[in-house]
Amino acid sequence: MSGLGVGTDRTVDRAGDRPARSLLGGAARVMLAEALVVPTGLAVTAFLSRRLGAGDYGLLTLAATFITWVECTIAAFFSRAAVRHLAEATDRRAAGATVVR
Repeated sequence: MSGLGVGTDRTVDRAGDRPARSLLGGAARVMLAEALVVPTGLAVTAFLSRRLGAGDYGLLTLAATFITWVECTIAAFFSRAAVRHLAEATDRRAAGATVVR
């Protein structure tokens, strides 16, 4: 069978059989991804700076910085409103569902 409990008495998938192994495997994947961020970023930076030139690369950096700043500002305003909404709510489950939506 497929190992997902289809057609058998088992209702738990393989990851549920060994939660510690699944947790360690997931942690290893996250660590690998985090380790690849810096070399990948350096390679992309080198490629784009050579391909675009100093002027165009500067414009790209300026645009990326501005967009990141706007995104962080919007997230900060919404997080403050979400905390205030949850703090004032009597039914936290319904308020949490509203915030997540």
